[in-house]
Amino acid sequence: MVVMPRSVEQVSAIIKLCNESRVPVVPFGAGSGLEGGVNAVAGGVCFDMMQMNEVVEVNTEDFDCVVKAGVTLDEMERAHITPTV
Repeated sequence: MVVMPRSVEQVSAIIKLCNESRVPVVPFGAGSGLEGGVNAVAGGVCFDMMQMNEVVEVNTEDFDCVVKAGVTLDEMERAHITPTV
């Protein structure tokens, strides 16, 4: 099963239900595949975080930022989060 939450509250509610039912969960961020593929075990729930793609805050002075789980590297670059060399 794949769920596509749009808010922290939805993530929390679904995780609570999965925890109560002892159903494993697997997060799926922006889908770059750099850290490996999504492999939900039988009966598990995959959290597709692509809908949560907001850049919340950017501090260019110390290269600090707050982003939601579905933000891609391309979106971070457009928000001027990654430094240029």
